[in-house]
Amino acid sequence: MVKDISSYSIKEIEKASAIPVEVVADKLALAQTFAEYIIQHVKDGNQQKRRTVLIMPVGPTGQWKLALEIAKRDSVDLSNMHIVSMDEYLTTDAAHCVPQTDPFSFARFIRSNFVDEATAVCGFKMENWVSPDPADTENVERKITEWGGVNVAFAGIGLNGHLAFNEAPSITDNWSEEEFANSPTRIQKISETTQATNSIFGTGGDLTKVPDYAVTIGMKQILAAAQVHVFLDWPWQCNVMRRAILGPVTMRFPASLLQNHPNARFTVTQDVASVHEQIPE
Repeated sequence: MVKDISSYSIKEIEKASAIPVEVVADKLALAQTFAEYIIQHVKDGNQQKRRTVLIMPVGPTGQWKLALEIAKRDSVDLSNMHIVSMDEYLTTDAAHCVPQTDPFSFARFIRSNFVDEATAVCGFKMENWVSPDPADTENVERKITEWGGVNVAFAGIGLNGHLAFNEAPSITDNWSEEEFANSPTRIQKISETTQATNSIFGTGGDLTKVPDYAVTIGMKQILAAAQVHVFLDWPWQCNVMRRAILGPVTMRFPASLLQNHPNARFTVTQDVASVHEQIPE
């Protein structure tokens, strides 16, 4: 009988997959580790006198302020740090990003938790930050090309395997696996699974307040990065991590495409690494 991948221990995962998995104690440790990786990549770029281009998700969220604190503590020059935001929620007509006054605004969060103070104190430049734009979906690709490519794509993974808001294609999308892997920055209808998950953490379970659309970088931009580094810190990501690393490589679970990347790695909490007992509630 083939073993259920949800019951694989970390040691079994290491034996079965070439993707390394780093395990840290808890959410705080993961945020600290994430922050340290961000700043270390910038330090490495500065030492090599080159840009450091990072694709950045909003969440997990704790790393932003911690990265800023490390940069200030170590007097790190952030003038060559370039940030590519993964995604942004859109207004109901899917024509515009939600305004930065909206509590769902990713741009608002990044500015208030990192960019504004990093600009004032650590030399970060506002022009070195680009976000997907529904009115010009090619802007991210142009910037990445101008900046010489992405050094690291940091990421989380959704319950249904999405990276950024690259939801698994529906049957009516009629995409091939290759087309999905090369999907560009685009406007994306958010799946019901993702909306439900995000409502739990963002609205107290009020589905009506979760936007229906987002603009997202494509799988193309993520998979083209020199390294992809995934951070997972929710217990429900236990099986998400195992499906991404050990499951079939399929666009029906987008994160599984990382198995084809030459330099993917995961950092997860002990909760995510653990095998969870399945019990009714």
